[in-house]
This record gives sequence, C-alpha cells and structure tokens, in this order.
Amino acid sequence: MPRHDVKLEPDNVHVKVEPGATVLDAAKAAGVPLFAPCGGKGLCGKCRCKVMRGSVDVTEPQARHLTEPELEDGWRLACQSVVAGDLTVMLPWEVRAAGTVILEDSELASPGGRPAPQTCKVLLSLPRPSLQDQRDDLRRVLDALASSGIEPTGIDHPAVLPSLASTCRAEEWRVTAVLRGGVLVGVEAGDTADACYGVAVDLGTTTVVAYLAHIPTATRVAVASDVNPQVAYGDDVVSRISYIATEHDELDTLSTAARSAVSRLIDRLCEAADVPAGWIYDVRIVGNATMSHIFLGADPRNIASAPYIPSVHRSVEMPARELGFADLAPGARVRTLPNIAGWVGSDTVGVILSTRMHTMEGVRIAIDIGTNGEIVAGGASRLVACSTAAGPAFEGAQIRNGMRGADGAIDHVLHRDGGIEIHTIGGSAPRGICGTGLIDAVACLVAAGVVSETGRMLGPGSADHLGPAIRDRVVEVDGQPAFVLAVDQDSALDGPVVLTQRDVRQLQLAKGAIAAGVQIVLKTIGAETGDVQEVLLAGAFGSYVDPRNAAAIGLFPGELARKARAVGNAAGAGAFAALVSEPLSREADLIGDTVEYLELAGRPDFDMVFADAMFLPGAEV
Repeated sequence: MPRHDVKLEPDNVHVKVEPGATVLDAAKAAGVPLFAPCGGKGLCGKCRCKVMRGSVDVTEPQARHLTEPELEDGWRLACQSVVAGDLTVMLPWEVRAAGTVILEDSELASPGGRPAPQTCKVLLSLPRPSLQDQRDDLRRVLDALASSGIEPTGIDHPAVLPSLASTCRAEEWRVTAVLRGGVLVGVEAGDTADACYGVAVDLGTTTVVAYLAHIPTATRVAVASDVNPQVAYGDDVVSRISYIATEHDELDTLSTAARSAVSRLIDRLCEAADVPAGWIYDVRIVGNATMSHIFLGADPRNIASAPYIPSVHRSVEMPARELGFADLAPGARVRTLPNIAGWVGSDTVGVILSTRMHTMEGVRIAIDIGTNGEIVAGGASRLVACSTAAGPAFEGAQIRNGMRGADGAIDHVLHRDGGIEIHTIGGSAPRGICGTGLIDAVACLVAAGVVSETGRMLGPGSADHLGPAIRDRVVEVDGQPAFVLAVDQDSALDGPVVLTQRDVRQLQLAKGAIAAGVQIVLKTIGAETGDVQEVLLAGAFGSYVDPRNAAAIGLFPGELARKARAVGNAAGAGAFAALVSEPLSREADLIGDTVEYLELAGRPDFDMVFADAMFLPGAEV
C-alpha cells in the first residue's frame, strides 16, 4: 500500500506515513514534538493545526472543539486528522513542545569534605611480561591494584577484555584502571585519571534536564535540557500508562523515546564541554515512578490502579550499553535512584536529599507541583510523603487559554491602581496563561471582588459596582462568566486571552488537592501549621510562583507564605549529589527505604478536607 507524503510547515519537513496515520503520528515520525495533553484522544482540543494542501475529514471531536469558520478555513486537530492522501500542514507555535521554558537552576548539595564518588580511576604502572613472568594481562592489572591497596570485588569482563591486550601495550604498560563501586569496569591506556565524568538526569514527565559533572572534583561542567518527547503520547503519566495498556508493545516505544532524549542531552553536554562521550562512566536518573519504570523498560501499568504497586521500588543499576548508550565508556553504568511508592518517585528522593530536610530537626514541608503534587513533611526523626492528583491545570491543560511556561505565556498578574496588569514570558504578546499566571490571576480577581470565596465569578450583569478598569473586562464567553486578561489588539491569538468560570473551578480542584494533602500529611506527623519552620517549593512551578498569591488562593495556609522559599530543580540536584558522592548515594537509598508513604485515597477524612480546601480565602496581594 503506498505511503502518503506529509509536509510540515513552517519546518519544511517531509515525512512518509502509512494510510490511517494521523498528523500527530506524522509529527512524531518527523521528530517535531507536539503537545498532546489528552494522549491523542481528541478530548482537550489543544493540538490545533491547519491543513494547507489536501483534505482531512472532520471527526466529531474536531466539530466539538472547532467552530464552523475554523473548520472551513482548514483548522483541524492533529490527533484526529487521519492522513488519506498527500498533505501540507501548518503546525502553529502554540502546539509545539519546543520553546517551553525549562528550569535548569538548582542548589547543588555539597558532598561534604573530599569528594567520595562511586566511580574512581587509579593510575598503574604494570611490570612487563617476560619468560620469567608469565602472568596474563588481567592478572597484572589486578596485582597492581592489590599493591595499591585495592581488591576489586568483581570484573565487568565485556567492558575490560576486548581491548585489554592492546591497552596494556599502547603506553609502555602504563594504564588507568576504572572502578565503579569496587568493580573493575575499565582499563585505559596511559594516564586518564582526571578524565572522569558523569551525568545526572531529572527525567520529568514534561521536561528533561541533564547535568555534566567532573567526578574527581564534584563540579558541574555543563547543563542541557529539552522537552520529553513522550508529551506527544499524553500530558500526564496516566495517559502514558493508558497508551502502554491499549497499544501493542508500546512500552518499548516510550522507553526508546525516554532513552533517546537522555542520549541527545548527553551529546549536547559533551559538545558544550568538549568532553568525549567515552569519558562518561556514570549516569544517575531521577523521575517519578512511572518515568523511572518506562526508562528501564519495566511495566508501569499497575501504578495507575489500586493498590498502586510499582514493579520496582529500590534503585536499579544496569550497564549503560544494555540501555542503548553505546557511545559512553564501555563499563559505564546507569543507576536510577529509588522510588518511595507508586505515586512518589525518585524525584522526591532527590528533593529530600538535596534540601537535606531528612537531617534537620523540626518540621519542614517540601512541595513539588506538576500534574501530580508530591508533598513531604517532617524532619530528621520522621518524614511522611504523599501524592495528590492535582490534575493538569497547573500546566495549562483544561484551561481555555492555558499553555505551558513558554514565550508569550502570562506568568504573572498584578492587581494595581484599581486595574489588572499582566507580564508574559519573554515580554511577547500574550498567547495564553501558564500555571503561575493562573494562580496570580485568581488571587487578583478574588482581591478585586470578581471571584468570591466559593469560586463564583461575577458576570457582566452583576459587576456594575466594580471600578471601570475591572468592570469593563468582565464578559461572557460560551455562556459562562469570564474575565479578559489581554484584549484582542494586545493578544497574539485571534481574540482575547480570557479566564473563565470553568478555569477557576479547574484551579480550585487542583489547588484543593494540594492543600488537602498538606493538611493531612501535617496531621499524620502530629504537627500544626505553627510548627512548620519552612516551606520548600521545588521545581519550575515552585521557582516562579508568588508564595503570597499561592497562600491567597489557599494552596497552603496564609501564615506559611513568609516561610516559603524556592529550591530550584531540587530533584536534579539530588541526582547530581548521588552521582558525585557515594555516601550521598547511600543516603538516597536509605531515604527510599525509610520515608513513610501516605495513600490519601485510603484516608476517610480526605473528601471532607478536600471540600474545605476548595475555598479561596483571599489575602492582600
């Protein structure tokens, strides 16, 4: 059966696809990452594209999400556009994953004292063989190590033996032995003791960040980041697990996508630092439990349904070559940090490790907000973690003009001088609103009297008592009250950027889940709000959110706003700490074993606490 040509604009990229494939499939095949929040099911309407040449039938989901004029003008949903002939398709900026602002900054935990990495190199001078000294090459290396006080606990023969003979003779019997956790994983010609690098990776559901470390000095050399290509298969882990469950052998598809993303970042790191990939011996990975499973090729499907049991909880280490990282050192290892539970992964272990909250007296709360919200509370004596199904509202999904944190996203909103002011990422014309802007906007509208404590938004007929700068922005959109954040002439859209009543309700659901989790986890450890010494806000969301406005909408109690501080990409910092320090790596394993997991679904009081947490208390903003 002949394949069809799909030309993707403005990239000017051609790709051949089988009949029955969708435009979303074509974009995946061409390496053009698109956001598909609902996993390509036609539910979210976010993957809009324009058919410039050829034709695509209108399906029911497209008719539901697009207006008649839009359909007549060639607009379609990429996930629902079945390719039945040659096409030219315009993929607009707002549906593309490229351009997303990714948090790379982190507070790197100090290993303390001299670096004690798991990977080390030892320079050796081997005695030449002779008729009187008939020892084999490997025995010479092992004996030389023993003379240095090192007795390897094992040998990675596939990494050592293929080149051992030539290596020993290349530099007059001067070699460098590479050991990983006591195992001999490499023998290199000459003195390469200082050429020792590793990579720490935060494999997020949406973004991937990688740090290149010089292991002997425990210093960061380079950083690179990109969008996780799995976004084309769904916005959240449930969508991706569903994809694995419903499609044939698609675990391999997502595993390959994750490993390829990490491999590309390693290439960029090596290029930026002018470091050969063959000098990389260690890769540490953190991510939520589903991302860790997918990366390793472990079946994650049971995580999505009660009782939410993962395939593996503890850290997993494998030769990098077995995961497709052929360009790294032959004996390179990949190690995932441990998960805490099915819904609290190694990224949370990384947060705990890098912030050192597990060593501190008193009570602290760490919150990492994404599609799921992970919450950890406690200190040195006890730590309890939980996960709340915050939903995708904080990442722009299910919000009318919602988008991720990218150029043109409204990321901050101010209520000042009787009116509303907005700020966008990059200073560009507003294209939509991201999670931090959503929190600001609702907090400001509560302060302005447009939104009540219950979340009810005033309509045009009930806003006459408000000042004109606010009143004139109260409108009705699709039969529901809405507020104009950016008017037509200022917007990059074909209309205004608005916040609707439904958007406010979506935010209430998301923030209510987080707030309920905070309350219940504090109750579990026997603490009250006044006992909390610090609130640690992790990740991109935590770094950019205004704590005052977060408290104003009730994300956490108002008295904690002044105790909140951003800790950057704390998950990635934890992976880095485990990479450069064996003691910290052991601490990570201990954290995974000792942190208590609280399953909120099993709490009889959750529904009541959640209902109360839906209210918008308001505050001075």
